[in-house]
Amino acid sequence: MKKLGFLIALTLCSQGALAAKVGSSYSNVAVLVAETGASSSWATQEIMTAEQNAQKMEDTLDEANEKLAAQMEQRFNSMLEASAALQK
Repeated sequence: MKKLGFLIALTLCSQGALAAKVGSSYSNVAVLVAETGASSSWATQEIMTAEQNAQKMEDTLDEANEKLAAQMEQRFNSMLEASAALQK
């Protein structure tokens, strides 16, 4: 039962890691370990994994946004060129 509580708390911490930058969950590690009796090394490893996954997701999102912005700029430039050609 203690591990279930710890997993629920860990889930809440990892959602916070997605919303904020990496490093946001370390202040909660001591509380989680004290309340659940879990190993601190296990808790730290799980939080590090969650934060690394959050960072990877953020990097992937940034790359996708950059690609989309480049494609939109290319389309906009094509439309401007077509419009300029029609006005001549």
